[in-house]
Amino acid sequence: MEEKRKSKRFDIDVEVESERIDPGAKGSDHRFVLVDVTDISMTGIAFISNEDFDIGATFAAKIKIWSGKTLDSVFKVIRKEKKAVGFKYGCIFVGMKENDALSIKIYELLHDQEAK
Repeated sequence: MEEKRKSKRFDIDVEVESERIDPGAKGSDHRFVLVDVTDISMTGIAFISNEDFDIGATFAAKIKIWSGKTLDSVFKVIRKEKKAVGFKYGCIFVGMKENDALSIKIYELLHDQEAK
């Protein structure tokens, strides 16, 4: 299968507080949702959730990373895969400060160095 990602993704254990913000949100327009992050990169994030989101669903999120720093971001669902329990989503960041994206890149470099 052809790799379409612009940035390398890697597994990571982070905390994410996310809020659905697009007008197409089911229920209330703004509600918090629980997600289980599976991997992250400078350009996107993947997560698993029991919630059934449409492609294009948009979230504002606070991502607490390994250093304790919290990154503010906005991401949009671009891929959806049904799992035995729940769904796995592939998302792209559509809003993140450059310095925050660089924090992810720094972790990637450290992660790669440790793997060698």
